[in-house]
Amino acid sequence: MSPLSTAILIPTLNRPHLLAALVRNIQNTTPEPHSIYFVVSNEPSLKALSPFNFKPWFQVHWDEGRTWPQRINYLYKSTTEPYLFLASDDIRFTPGWLHEAMKTMSEVEGVVPVNDLHNFNGTNLLVARSYVEDPGACLDTPGVVVYPGYHHNYSDTELIETAKFRGRWRYCERSVVEHRHPHAGKAPYDDVYKIGDDWLETDKALFYSRVG
Repeated sequence: MSPLSTAILIPTLNRPHLLAALVRNIQNTTPEPHSIYFVVSNEPSLKALSPFNFKPWFQVHWDEGRTWPQRINYLYKSTTEPYLFLASDDIRFTPGWLHEAMKTMSEVEGVVPVNDLHNFNGTNLLVARSYVEDPGACLDTPGVVVYPGYHHNYSDTELIETAKFRGRWRYCERSVVEHRHPHAGKAPYDDVYKIGDDWLETDKALFYSRVG
């Protein structure tokens, strides 16, 4: 395995129609060493990903639909690659995304949000495993990438703010991974987005209780 290989971590709930195209998009835009890891929770998603089974760079894990932070932490502990890209199923990678993100990573060896063409703070992040191990990606919970108490929202925000506090954060505008989100007018609003919105105020309160 290359010392620069990246594990692309993709939790997905109920969007099987997006998955095969997402895998092909990653393969078409990512010549650098990488592996793709999904967590799925239903048979249609398993079926959608079945054409890629047994590829050495591809794995599918199963759960009952846990939260995005719990799934990211599970995949972190199930992988060994030195870099992790915290992804989702509603994104589109563009050529050069990993090359540019890794250039920025070499300056901080921590957390690198990429340009999602919507949220300046970034919603998808390249994270160094060495940073998670020491000094730690979460101030009060060792051995995790994101604080597991969030349901969805603000988990990436806390990860970024912690990395800023540690001086291990750098935004990479040249790495473009488009977030095809309803708020950007790029996708229909569905039940998965509703789950996130239902927990928005709870997650927001938790975030401010932790950083305040």
